Amino acid sequence: MAWNVISGPDEPKRYAERIKMNAVGASDIPEDQHFSKFTPQGSLEIFVTNPAVVGTFEPGEFYYLDIIPAKA
Repeated sequence: MAWNVISGPDEPKRYAERIKMNAVGASDIPEDQHFSKFTPQGSLEIFVTNPAVVGTFEPGEFYYLDIIPAKA
């Protein structure tokens, strides 16, 4: 993760964060075994500017990512 200050010189400091995640497959978790069988590699990179989200993801921790269809 990389932190960046995204505010101007006369503004209060606002922070942003670049989050990079990679898919993993743990042999003791059935969902991971199923996922890695059909999707052996995956990655996600996002740039977050929402103060409620910046700093909430911990490096080295594991997270589930649900992808839900959205209507345009």
